[in-house]
Amino acid sequence: WEGAAIQHEIPEESNLQPTSRTSIRYRLPTWLHDGKRLIAVTDSGGEEQLVVFNWDQSEPVENFSDLDIGRPEKIVPNPKKNQILLSNHRYELLFFDLSTHELRRIDRGQSNPIGGFNWAPDGEWAAYSVSTSIQIQVLKLWNASTNEIYSLTKPILRDVEPAFDPQGN
Repeated sequence: WEGAAIQHEIPEESNLQPTSRTSIRYRLPTWLHDGKRLIAVTDSGGEEQLVVFNWDQSEPVENFSDLDIGRPEKIVPNPKKNQILLSNHRYELLFFDLSTHELRRIDRGQSNPIGGFNWAPDGEWAAYSVSTSIQIQVLKLWNASTNEIYSLTKPILRDVEPAFDPQGN
């Protein structure tokens, strides 16, 4: 679809609680690894924040309003764990663990937004593109368990949109 996801009405039997008299706007809705929950960004509290919905509305919406996430531009869920990666307007790549509520900055571009990122199929590694100058973007590999970062490409031109094949290579 195009445009923002908007909640128009709250059924009386729902666990969702209205927060204002107007519709709430959500951006970047993305299914989490379990296929039962959806994470999105909302500015209903005045600042951008993450929210998690259950598909069947069996549990209340979980709000993460105390996180400094900037203005998210892209969200990619971990394929195996309760975690996400997100990029924002500050050229940052952030890691957020929905179970422990840990927010960690992985890297920050010098002069351009993060040029794409993806999880490996095992959910232990992530590859991403980060700027080191105005004209150079390099690919890096991040280990989620150890927080170690490895350069994958030489800083020559612009390497963007890294991806893993289904076997994790």
